[in-house]
Amino acid sequence: MHPETPPLAPKPNRLAAGLSWLAAGALAVAALFFDILRAHSQGLEWVQGFWRQEVVDGTPTIDVLFGVTVIVGVVAVAVAALLVFVAGQHRADIAVGSFGMGVFVAADLHWFLIVASPPQGTLTHSLRLGFWLLATAAVVALVALILSFVGRGRRSRDGLTVEALRDRPHS
Repeated sequence: MHPETPPLAPKPNRLAAGLSWLAAGALAVAALFFDILRAHSQGLEWVQGFWRQEVVDGTPTIDVLFGVTVIVGVVAVAVAALLVFVAGQHRADIAVGSFGMGVFVAADLHWFLIVASPPQGTLTHSLRLGFWLLATAAVVALVALILSFVGRGRRSRDGLTVEALRDRPHS
C-alpha cells in the first residue's frame, strides 16, 4: 500500500462473507448433535448419527467417528471467517473456506448416495435433521465463497484496487 493512500474500509460484501462463513460453521456444529439417517430392513430399525450407530430395539450403541470430517470442515470455515476480518484483500480466506465447503459437500454427498442407492432387498432409508443441517451449511458456505469473490476489488498493475485509485485525491 502506498503511504498517500488511506486504508480501505471493509466492504459490506466482505463482512457478509465473514458472517456467512461463521453461519456455515455454526450449522455444521449443530448438525453434529442430530441423526443423519434412519434405516429399516426386515423388521429391524437403526439410527445413524455422526458419533453413534444405534439399533432402535435397545441393543448396545456402536461408536463411530463420522463427525471428525465435519469438525475439520468447521475449523476450515472458522479460519476462513477469521481471515476475512484480518487479512484484508488477500485470498487466503477463499482457499481455506473452499476446503471447508468441500468437506461439507463431500460428507453430504456420501450420505445422500447411501440413501439414493440402497442394496437390493427391503432396506429403506430416510434422511434426518443432521443431514439437512449439514446440507444447509454447505449452501451457506457456497454463498460465503461467492461473497468473498464479489467483495474483492479489481487490482491495477501497481497493486492498488481500482476503487482506491479512483477515490485517491489527485495532486
